[in-house]
Amino acid sequence: MKRYNINSFIDKESGKKITEFIVFEKDNKCLIFNKYSGHIILLDSNYLKTFENEKIPKELFRRLESRGFVENHNEHFCNNACDVLPEFFMVDLTNKCNMHCKYCLRNVGSSNKSISKSMIVDICKYISKYCEREHLLNVSIQPWGGEPLLELESILLMKKLIKPVGTKVHFSVETNGILLTQKTIDKLYDNQIAIGISIDGFSKVHDSQRVFDCGKATHNIVEKNLLLAKEKYKDKLGTITTVTKNNSKYIEEILEYFACELKLKNVKFNFVHKSMFSDCEELCLSNDEISDAELRMLNKIVELNEKGYHISEHNIKVKIKNLLFREYSDICHSKGCCGGKKMIVFDMMGNIYPCELTDTPTENIGNIYDKSSLISTVNKASRNRDYFIPKKANVCETCEWYVFCQGGCTVRAISCGKRPPEIDMVECAVNKALYPALVELILTKPRIINLLLGFEAL
Repeated sequence: MKRYNINSFIDKESGKKITEFIVFEKDNKCLIFNKYSGHIILLDSNYLKTFENEKIPKELFRRLESRGFVENHNEHFCNNACDVLPEFFMVDLTNKCNMHCKYCLRNVGSSNKSISKSMIVDICKYISKYCEREHLLNVSIQPWGGEPLLELESILLMKKLIKPVGTKVHFSVETNGILLTQKTIDKLYDNQIAIGISIDGFSKVHDSQRVFDCGKATHNIVEKNLLLAKEKYKDKLGTITTVTKNNSKYIEEILEYFACELKLKNVKFNFVHKSMFSDCEELCLSNDEISDAELRMLNKIVELNEKGYHISEHNIKVKIKNLLFREYSDICHSKGCCGGKKMIVFDMMGNIYPCELTDTPTENIGNIYDKSSLISTVNKASRNRDYFIPKKANVCETCEWYVFCQGGCTVRAISCGKRPPEIDMVECAVNKALYPALVELILTKPRIINLLLGFEAL
């Protein structure tokens, strides 16, 4: 695949300035990419001659103008920061957990605390009033922990209480799968609560890092309950896999297992990172290992789809959407970290945080009993907390993918001892490997792109 820059020029036909952009070309097709706005246009390669002549046909100029390639539109598209309007809420139900994962990012097991019923009622009222005041059409709620299903009745109470007028509420829960009996699955399904199940691969790799407190293996129970849940949820069931040094070398086999044996359609892979609460540094991959694992994952997913197994990975799908549609579809990967701006977390005392992994006094930005509104609380914090400082490094200046990552995950950077404006190097490693590979896939295998998205986009 060829890659080269086209410098800005004045279009002779319209007299307007076309901004500089990047061209990716292969097999007589090209993708032109505006690194300032994140927008793309797909063209036949013969159109490139029109750029050389600096005279753009009217139909192409209209496309360029609508996608932010014309200078007088560029200022609008360059403003990539998320607006402050939280729409995804997590509520910490418990510190209890029935497992002892080696890379756990939370301080579970330190106490046996769970949220009180009165606090659940107050948090639900707070969320409902906020939704009605801001006239939100859609919000998402995720109870979590610890293991959230240890507090199933609290989850069902939240589902009953959060019903703001005019707002559609989407509920989901991520679970280790141990408590997914048929009765529990039925309750969750009947209450329209989506589930994601943590499973780190087949038994050998899963049991190397996801065990009970006594050290006993958990895979057989998780797999059995996952298949039970799949009977009810069908293809709407999702899974979460944490990639570590233990299982990264088995990514191809794990995807084979997911697609061919478990018949999964929707999976998600997250790379482990340092934690303040567990000694998991030996499980963390280097940046080169992360890049390699990401590309191997993509190649295997493409191979499986070509064989008829329609499996898609969540983070890859989000980044395809970033390239094709430049839409906000993910809190972490569409417009950089939107913690606090699009996402809010409540702890068991009603304290407010910008992310589920920032529940320390340093990152607390308010409380539900404060007199100020949620948006005022976030705006105040954004002015005096370094968590909200835009992240950027020298390497970002020339990186075409910065428009999407904005310096990456704030929590992951903080966990590595970096405070903003320092960047998250894990996301940097992923994006530098993955985005060029996705561009090439768009140009050469549009059918696979459609399969990964789940609809016909190309």
